[in-house]
Amino acid sequence: MAGPSCGVLIADEALDRANTLIESLIVAVGDERHESGLFWVRTTCLIGGDYDGELRPFVCGFEPFCHEPAEVETMAAGFGFRPAHALAVGAMCKQSEDHRLLGEVAAWLAEQLGGVVCAGGPFELPEQMPGRVVSLLCGESVTHVLDGPAMRGWLACPAFHMIK
Repeated sequence: MAGPSCGVLIADEALDRANTLIESLIVAVGDERHESGLFWVRTTCLIGGDYDGELRPFVCGFEPFCHEPAEVETMAAGFGFRPAHALAVGAMCKQSEDHRLLGEVAAWLAEQLGGVVCAGGPFELPEQMPGRVVSLLCGESVTHVLDGPAMRGWLACPAFHMIK
C-alpha cells in the first residue's frame, strides 16, 4: 500500500455481519468495490465524517489475526471483549485527506462492529481522550489500540495522523 493503514479488530460475534457492513460502507462512501479489491471514497458524511471531495482509493478486507495471547488478554481487559479477527483498512495515497479518511472509516467500522482500531504503531495522543486506549508493548515499541470514541477524539486533535 502506498498510504497509511490500520486494523479494525473484532470479536467472533461480529464476524457474520462484517462482510455485509463493509459492502454497506463502500456504497455509503460513494462507490462499489472493483475487481481489483479497490473502492473509492467520495464522502464520509454518511458515516459521521466531514469529507466531501475528490475520489480517493482505499482497500478493506480480512487479514490474518496475528496478535499474541498476552496482547489479546491486555485488549480484553481494556475493552471488555476478546478480539479474534482483523479487518485491514488502507489508503492507497498518502496525502493528509487520506489519513483523515482512513481514520473516519476505521472509527465507523469499529463503532458498527463493536471493535477497536489497531494503529500499527504509536500515536502522540493527548493526555485527555474520550473513550478507551490500550497500549500494547511490541518488543521495544508501542502500538496503540483505540475504541470508536477514542478514535473520534484522535481525529479531532490538531496532531492527528495515521501510521504509514
